[in-house]
Amino acid sequence: MKLIKFFKPYIFVLFFTFVFSYMLISFETVYADNTETKVSTYLPTSVPQPAAHMDYGINIIVKPDLISSNPNILKGFVVSCNGSSTTNESGRCDFRVYPGSSYNVSISKGNYLRRTIVAYPAAVPGSTYVVDIWPGDVNQDNIINMVDLIEISKSFDCLKGDSMYDINYDFNMDDVINMADVLIVAKHFNSTPESYIN
Repeated sequence: MKLIKFFKPYIFVLFFTFVFSYMLISFETVYADNTETKVSTYLPTSVPQPAAHMDYGINIIVKPDLISSNPNILKGFVVSCNGSSTTNESGRCDFRVYPGSSYNVSISKGNYLRRTIVAYPAAVPGSTYVVDIWPGDVNQDNIINMVDLIEISKSFDCLKGDSMYDINYDFNMDDVINMADVLIVAKHFNSTPESYIN
């Protein structure tokens, strides 16, 4: 009995050491290529570990292939990359992503030919991609063709405020659907998403 009383504090210390050591091993989720794996890492509790994705970025700047004096021409493009967002007034959209892999970035807007690029993240502020995108696919069938021109012709010569005016056909956003808009479509006539040079 004296022997048990003698070792009791040591058994408590040994048990506490075991539990404390187990707490120092944390399990974190690491994402790569949209897969999830469990990684066991020895992390001292006094040293905070930053999230890996906070230090890498992909920045997209959309550049429509047309001339316009309207400052809103760059707003509203939907950009999808590890989430979805829209471009601001300068045509920019930034994403914070996980390092170590490439990302498919999709860019679209109601009257533009959808585009997808492969982007590689870099340390913050991130890698920046200036992406040309072509107007003219008004029916969103992934080709700029005669069907789109026929749709535009229904609103030809209409001014903003007219009942037939459709902002989706006014590519340069000058408040009138005219020959300037038709020529914008003609520039990339018969183009598909595969026509973009990546």
